[in-house]
Amino acid sequence: RIVRLLLGIGSLALATTATVGETMRGLKLSSSSPSSFRVFLPCFGWQQGATFPFASSLKHGTSRTCSHSRHSESTKTFSMQAHQSPMPVPAQDRFTRKRQWNGFPVRDTAVLHPHSDIAQAHWASILDPCDTIVDATCGNGYDTLFLARSLLAAGGGTLIACDIQQYAIDKAQSLLEAQLQATITKDSAEAWTCEAEHATGSQTTITILWKTQSHLDLMESYDSDTIKLVVFNLGYLPGGDKSIVTIPEVTLKTIAASQTALEPGGSISITCYPGHEEGVEEEETILTHAHTLPCEKWSCYYHQWINQRNKRTGKPAPSLVMMQKL
Repeated sequence: RIVRLLLGIGSLALATTATVGETMRGLKLSSSSPSSFRVFLPCFGWQQGATFPFASSLKHGTSRTCSHSRHSESTKTFSMQAHQSPMPVPAQDRFTRKRQWNGFPVRDTAVLHPHSDIAQAHWASILDPCDTIVDATCGNGYDTLFLARSLLAAGGGTLIACDIQQYAIDKAQSLLEAQLQATITKDSAEAWTCEAEHATGSQTTITILWKTQSHLDLMESYDSDTIKLVVFNLGYLPGGDKSIVTIPEVTLKTIAASQTALEPGGSISITCYPGHEEGVEEEETILTHAHTLPCEKWSCYYHQWINQRNKRTGKPAPSLVMMQKL
């Protein structure tokens, strides 16, 4: 019995040694670079090109990419090579736009405003060549500039920029002259032709029509199914006369006219400012109307901050209403 016990212990020791040896042989360190190594491990379902953070061993702002090749039915090769040159800064760590929130710098990817950070991305995504789009409240021209750039990138079309104040039209025109990277030909005071050349050598042309009038009169002048996008940035003109504001009844009629003019797949984008009394009423009127739209024909979306308030009134921050025609 003692002999059998000793033989059993010896067999167990040999088996353990063999297992450890196989495991150690599975770990091979490459001599080509002190920062690279290759590991043979059973497959755990990693996808090719997956990126692993390795937070404990990497400095902030760097990453390592793993790729695999087939080794056997149950084994795959994982190689990791540390980049010797500086890596591009991850998008979440970029501060190139120099944005601030409550006096502190924030990343470029921070969502700070539904209008510029959510709505504008949707506008650009639905545009096709030869589309007709409307900036119904062009104000100082920042939306007009974004829409002109987006339309040029989409392949060309027509942009109508409307505001009831000539002062706003003048401001918008000055902004586009300064910042729109295109050759501008002023066919008249109300019509511009803008041509841009792409890196491929191709050229795109858009027409900008300037309208100093009520957006209700403008939208009622269009036939059905002719407009791809209508943008509203409600309230008063920043830096202008704050007594001139959009009126709920007129806004609602304009939205109704825009719905008729909108082509299938098109959208109406409305940014509301419930930080003042007229803005509260206007937002409520628009939301009440949106709730009545049939879901088989319209997709309606409402976005509002939960933890942000107007600094002067303490009321909810700007909100966004999107209506897309199906």
